[in-house]
Amino acid sequence: MVVSVLLCRVVAAFINVIYFRDEYAATAANPSDPIDNANKFIRELEYNLQPSEPMHTLPPFFQGSYTQALFMATNRAKFLFVYLAHPRSENSSGMFENIITAPEFTSIFNDPDFVIWGGDLTSSESYQLANSLNVTRFPFLGLMCLTRSTTMMPSGPVKSTPKISLVSKVQGRVKDRAKAQAIINTKFKNRINKYEADLREIRHELMNKFMSQVLVKQQDISYQNSLARDRAKKLQREREGLLSAYLQSKVAHLLQLQKSQSPDTARVALRFSDGNRVTLTLPSTTRVPEIYEFVEIHRRGYTDASQSQNTPNSQNPQNTQSASTLEVVPDDFKFSLISSVPPRSSLKDFWGGSVRDVDFIYPNGMLIVEDI
Repeated sequence: MVVSVLLCRVVAAFINVIYFRDEYAATAANPSDPIDNANKFIRELEYNLQPSEPMHTLPPFFQGSYTQALFMATNRAKFLFVYLAHPRSENSSGMFENIITAPEFTSIFNDPDFVIWGGDLTSSESYQLANSLNVTRFPFLGLMCLTRSTTMMPSGPVKSTPKISLVSKVQGRVKDRAKAQAIINTKFKNRINKYEADLREIRHELMNKFMSQVLVKQQDISYQNSLARDRAKKLQREREGLLSAYLQSKVAHLLQLQKSQSPDTARVALRFSDGNRVTLTLPSTTRVPEIYEFVEIHRRGYTDASQSQNTPNSQNPQNTQSASTLEVVPDDFKFSLISSVPPRSSLKDFWGGSVRDVDFIYPNGMLIVEDI
């Protein structure tokens, strides 16, 4: 018995080599995109539909490569029909008219858990598939799905890992409708009924596995976002400490600017949100960021020397050392300085300039301090 089986396999392999040899040479010489080949094959099948059979229509062939169709069957636990044709076979019309386009067959695909893919030997993908399935006659129609075996263990039955398998096939000529009907029922629908329950269970397991992976990924994203927020808060605290130390070190300098004897000065009035007003007399070369620094010092009360010296950040030598190299940016300040006259421009637009570059405060003007 074993010898007979081995002999049959050798003969089948030999027939494959002889039968496919010319077709393989043509395919290898003209490689093309598998998706284009599949769509071309579908168009050719549509062209071959018989007008005399209005009830006969094509099943919804998968418009992609076999690899993509196999991925659907493997990762979503679907039944996969594979239809392979040979361009030189005289038997193709019988299977096409009596099975492929028969209402009894096409109605199977009303269920979304069924996929059908087709191709012919002019494409390398179809040729390789025919070889892997040991196809010896054309046309060929096979049914594939995930299957697994059950092994009895001391702890109970254990199921193996699901793998894709060819569970039924028909190849060669299909002579008449009656035979085609019997093939659809015995070769395919009966096999579907046999594997459907286990495939439904596999599908459920795959869905649970997928949902578990999604949950783990969401948890990881949430964890990473939490870490990012913690890092941002830490950097913000460090930045705040450096800014506080920096501003304290600038108090004397900013107060000295108002005592400048420069003949070219700007008189800038600041109106705070609480109604208080402060007037600055600054040299025209004063940088715009220094006006922001003066406002922030006033808001924090650092102009009081005793309060400035007693703040926690002033007691930290590391903050004082790092603050000397700090470069302030507009985001360091939680307020805006807006012109009191139309078009109410923002002083931030002149951040890199000096007082003399801002026409609404030079030689004099008013800025409104608006909290952000």
